[in-house]
Order: sequence, then structure tokens, then C-alpha cells
Amino acid sequence: MLVLRSVPFPRTHNIGTLVDLLPGDLNLPGEVEEASSLTEYAVLTRYPGDFEPVTEKEYLEAIRIAEAVIQWAQKIVE
Repeated sequence: MLVLRSVPFPRTHNIGTLVDLLPGDLNLPGEVEEASSLTEYAVLTRYPGDFEPVTEKEYLEAIRIAEAVIQWAQKIVE
């Protein structure tokens, strides 16, 4: 969405930072706001360390959010 709308954005793994840059005229579904929670998976689990394993419930919720965001973006892009 940022590329489509020609919005400059930083190189970051922080999804919340990117969501905050989305233009205000976009009708953001709740899942887009929730997508900020996915940042944890991009950063904490990338490197070995001491972190809590992801439960099946958390995994399924993350997939639900990601798929909803993708479907929302695809509708706009198409």
C-alpha cells in the first residue's frame, strides 16, 4: 500500500511503524491495526535466544491477521 500510494517508508521490521504511515483515506480494517502484533514474530523469533514458544492459538491468530491484511490489500491493488 505504501508503494502504491508513493509514501516513503524506512527500512524496518516494525509493522506498526509502517501501518502508521498508511494514508488516512484508506479504510483500514481492524486486522491492519492488529498486524502490529506480528512484528514480534519478525524480530524475536529470527535469532536464537530465550523466548516463549508460540502456541497453536497464537500461530492461528497470526495467520488469520496476516491473511486478512493480504486480502484487504489485494482488493485495493486489483
